[in-house]
Amino acid sequence: MFGSQPTPLPLTRPLPGNHRTLPKRGDALGRTGLRWDGLAVVVAGVTSTQGVWESHTQGKGPEPSSFRIRPHTEELDLMRDVISELGHLQDLARHDPAKRFDRLYRLLRHPLLLALAKDRIAANHGAQTPGVDGQRLSDITTTAIRQLSEELTAGTYQPQPVRRVYIPKKNGKLRPLGIPSSRDKIVQAGLALILEALYEPLFRSSAHGFRPGHSTITALRAVSTAYRAGATWVIEGDITDCFGSLPHGVILNCLRKRIRDERFIDRIGKLLQPIPVPRTVGLPARS
Repeated sequence: MFGSQPTPLPLTRPLPGNHRTLPKRGDALGRTGLRWDGLAVVVAGVTSTQGVWESHTQGKGPEPSSFRIRPHTEELDLMRDVISELGHLQDLARHDPAKRFDRLYRLLRHPLLLALAKDRIAANHGAQTPGVDGQRLSDITTTAIRQLSEELTAGTYQPQPVRRVYIPKKNGKLRPLGIPSSRDKIVQAGLALILEALYEPLFRSSAHGFRPGHSTITALRAVSTAYRAGATWVIEGDITDCFGSLPHGVILNCLRKRIRDERFIDRIGKLLQPIPVPRTVGLPARS
């Protein structure tokens, strides 16, 4: 409504030689730096070092030079390959809006893609809220991520039931909230990384819902800008039970216009049909 040009997904470009920066905080791949169980990755302004999963931003904590960095070249190449693949998908999507993509499931099942997905959601409010299995996101180790990757590869992975919580609304009614297991959150975030690479280049800057770098705040700023430019009215709409009433078959068929990998589509379809486990009235926990 207030813009007409698509906003490209800001993935980083390769540095001279064989180096590539990891994405900065807030872009499609999430947080600034990663550390993946013995894998050392050096990024402009970010250093991650030997040890368990965590992130370190330069200027916070010990100086990077105090760490013993022992990179594993093979795993470092794999990390670079995953990020390069997402960037390649985005470039193809930007230059050919009608292109249909295949072989996406092989990227989803990659353990380093799942590691990126975990890191992306780790800072979310409610990320540590456990699902029906009682596991928090911080309980998911690198070994667990490898096991999740193996289950996706073998086709044995199945989503767990969703823990249901009801949140009181101002009008006295209750809003249902589904809390998936931490493993399912990671798979969902991995799907989102790939879908954003395919669709973000096509979205207009005036679309603010559920997009990286966009929010209700950016929407309000756009409204404010339009008002100062002379707009005199705004239309507000609300779809009753929007996510609960959208037909899944229509959603999947829309995705098939862009995706021709049925294993990837099937994985989305199964995550769209979780089995709810009733719970009592609770507090909101976004994840």
